[in-house]
Amino acid sequence: MNARRHPLTILLIVAAALLLTACTVAVQPLPGAATAQPASEAAAPDAPAAPASEADEAGQAAASDADLYAELLANSVTDTGLITTHHMGERWFLEIPADLLGRELFWYSELAEMPASFVGVAGLQVGSRMVKFERMNDRIFVRDLSDPLQKRSTLPVEPGDQPTSEEKQEQVSPAIEAFSLPTVLAALPIAGETPDGALVIDVTDVFASDLTDFSAVPMLGMSGIQVVGAAPDRSFIQSIKTFPRNLEIRSFLTYNVAGDISSTSVVVSHSITLLPDDPMMPRFFDPRVGYFTISFDDFGATDAAGSVVREFINRYRLEKADPGAELSDPVKPIVYYIDRNWPDKWRPYIKQAVEDWQVAFEAAGFSNAIIAMDAPSVEEDPDWDPSDTRYSVIRWVEQPHENAMGPNTHDPRTGEILSAHVLVWSDVLKLIEQWYFTQASAIDPRAQTLPLPDDLMGRLLRYAVSHEVGHSIGLRHNHRASQVFTIEQLRDPLFTAEYGTTPSIMSYGRFNYIAQPEDGVTNIIPQIGPYDRFAIHWGYTPIPDARTPGEEWPTLNAWAERQRDDPFLVFGGEDLASMVDPNVLTENLGSDRIEAARLGIQNLERVMGHIVGATTYLGSDYSKLAEMYDAVLGQRYGWLAAAIKLVGGVEEDRTLAGLGNVEFHRVPRERQQAAVAFILENLQTPQAFLAPDVMDNLAAFAVTSSLADQQHGLLDRLLSGFRYNLLAEQAVLDPANAYPLVDYLGDIQAGLFAELQDPAPQVDPMRRALQRHYLSVLAQQMQAFDGPSDPSVTGAAAFLHSDGQGTDLRAAARYNLARLAGALEAALPAAADATTAAHLADLHATIAEMLGGASPENTAAGQP
Repeated sequence: MNARRHPLTILLIVAAALLLTACTVAVQPLPGAATAQPASEAAAPDAPAAPASEADEAGQAAASDADLYAELLANSVTDTGLITTHHMGERWFLEIPADLLGRELFWYSELAEMPASFVGVAGLQVGSRMVKFERMNDRIFVRDLSDPLQKRSTLPVEPGDQPTSEEKQEQVSPAIEAFSLPTVLAALPIAGETPDGALVIDVTDVFASDLTDFSAVPMLGMSGIQVVGAAPDRSFIQSIKTFPRNLEIRSFLTYNVAGDISSTSVVVSHSITLLPDDPMMPRFFDPRVGYFTISFDDFGATDAAGSVVREFINRYRLEKADPGAELSDPVKPIVYYIDRNWPDKWRPYIKQAVEDWQVAFEAAGFSNAIIAMDAPSVEEDPDWDPSDTRYSVIRWVEQPHENAMGPNTHDPRTGEILSAHVLVWSDVLKLIEQWYFTQASAIDPRAQTLPLPDDLMGRLLRYAVSHEVGHSIGLRHNHRASQVFTIEQLRDPLFTAEYGTTPSIMSYGRFNYIAQPEDGVTNIIPQIGPYDRFAIHWGYTPIPDARTPGEEWPTLNAWAERQRDDPFLVFGGEDLASMVDPNVLTENLGSDRIEAARLGIQNLERVMGHIVGATTYLGSDYSKLAEMYDAVLGQRYGWLAAAIKLVGGVEEDRTLAGLGNVEFHRVPRERQQAAVAFILENLQTPQAFLAPDVMDNLAAFAVTSSLADQQHGLLDRLLSGFRYNLLAEQAVLDPANAYPLVDYLGDIQAGLFAELQDPAPQVDPMRRALQRHYLSVLAQQMQAFDGPSDPSVTGAAAFLHSDGQGTDLRAAARYNLARLAGALEAALPAAADATTAAHLADLHATIAEMLGGASPENTAAGQP
């Protein structure tokens, strides 16, 4: 970017050149500039009037244009790049070069700044379109090419021919264009023309308003901020920057809040990037390997009747400098710049986070494929800017947000990644410290004192950034990977020294909470693993003999088939099947859900032994203690909730038709019952998490509510209509393994009211609340059982939002509640104290009301 003010001498030269140029195109005057006078008014008073010839009129028009353009240059700050910009007062002008008309551009917008009440973070996408500029008389139309891009026809290539650029990207066919008319997104009035034919347009009003296709209104609405439109008197263009291949516009928009006298403001960032003239040959997506994708309807498919949905993966364009070499440097490596805002102490770790991926690209045949560099200083390159899409940048953002993300800008035609911007918010340090303390301090003495030392924090930051870099090079989360290693492997020092905690850094496995202090495991942080190397090999290895994406498919399929023999290479993503697959989880490790949770909770109990000492010091408050205590409870809840996923669970074996695999397997009843028994065991009041030295320093009251709420939440998961439906469907599809609902509720009830089997029953306060909650949930579900249902909610949605309608819930509940009533009646005389007796009597009366007002029969007395 090169900003300058034009000196007078240059202006005179430009004006003189424009005066000598005959312009035959009528133009609109530049807003705010002086309008040229007619010839009769501009002539000297004593000059005789004379009719103007066409040449004279053309010369006058040229002179007028020259004067206007000269005035624009003289009174504006001008930047040169893909599109030259002029900033004059409150007005912004762009010069659209003639050779840019008709070329394909990618317009992407995101929220750059937002109000404190907004639920979200900077960087959230507002909209994206592929567009082109098109002249229509005295206006420039911005035409939307996105919808036509969604409809393509794959074009075959004759043997011996080289594919054209269009064939490389499976371009739109003429037949499809007839019903893919590009919409006009914006009409920009032409204000003038430069000597070299560039069209000058005023974009002030357009980008100081809420653009329909790039509107922040829906996102504000999702945060509960209902607005009625942008206020033009309080909206403006904050900045425009131009670079060799992109234009960046930041719009400050103020909206009136509906039904309120207040307002709210956001900053929307628009990026308009020139797409490559020679599109990269894309690569088809395979659901067995986790890549982000672009999708389209293929109307030229030869393997199906009618159109089919196809997807291309997102990836950088990597080409070997030596195509014949097994391992070669790329023609153009992937370079990430570490921006100027990063604290120096973290820079070595961020560089390593990027270059950790070298080993994966070596599996694809590339050496030195991915490199990290410090951004040049202001003294070294004052024009360097992270907004320039030629650069991929890892940014340090000092905002109170505990996260990081790795988005990229990619070519919507082919999936080619053009640049990436990894965002790391400074408060992610708090999050990773919290994770490491709760998950690892039982086996790593360094973590038993807070804050963690810088070398350890740097290593944790390296892990987090490496994960986000994985996203930015095209990889999706692999939440199947963290459930691959066995419990024995995760407790083995030699195994973990080689493989770390998970086969993929793209999982949310985090740190090794399964290893026990006596195991001697020291490598407990995720690293680039076997799946990561496999995925990069699959997506980036050149297939030189293939001339189209279709010709790559046999090779890609053969590579993917390696998963059948190597469980470390499997993938499970964020899709509908993952909702019921107990092997696809976040924040969990290990192949055995019950044993993993048991060992993890055992370590959390150890953490409770040093949590006070780690989080406090002489003269400190207890805010850090409260933060870490909540984190400990959150870990416990998450691991137990993961075990509940076994109930009604369906395990996916990701495959394609004809490969000999069955895709879905239902969890056997024995494993489901074991999970229920384990959860019920942990629904006993966990005294280890009510330690007096912790609880007495948290707050004056409501200190037990978090734990109580989590216990209720676990019970709610067991008693969800969704789970009832899963069990009911299994009874239809796999009767031999079925877990009938009457047995399921019976098992829950027996564990929940286990105290009734004691000679002198005594129920503690948290258990009393949990037992009342059980009856309350069943009462609500039984009441809703015969209620009206929305006929439009069917299929998976009905499963998710059901209260058990269509299942045996009511019959199972009535049967088990009658049994419970008998057990309560039998236990009541032996209650150990008056409070327990009152509680049991209250439960008995509640069941009577639930079953119709009459006292339930004493069915199977003594068996809850």
